Amino acid sequence: MALIQTRQVTVGTSAVRLDGTTEFTNLSQCLIRNVDATGNIWVGVSNATTANGFKIAPGEAVVVDLQRGEGIWGISDVASVAVHVMETGQ
Repeated sequence: MALIQTRQVTVGTSAVRLDGTTEFTNLSQCLIRNVDATGNIWVGVSNATTANGFKIAPGEAVVVDLQRGEGIWGISDVASVAVHVMETGQ
């Protein structure tokens, strides 16, 4: 049976974990959508920065496959960017 978790995250100038705290038994997929009107975010591992992360512009989304124990973080160059996250797995 597949599990689904959804959340809304505010991303600012310090890296914040985007995926949930529940570790799925197997591979999970994490959909990250920047719903902010103007702010960009960058995603990556725990040391993600605006220089080394993958940029997600307003209105864009990416899907990331995560193995058990892996996580994904986001950071912005502005104080508050709205991000929606949906994670599925087993």
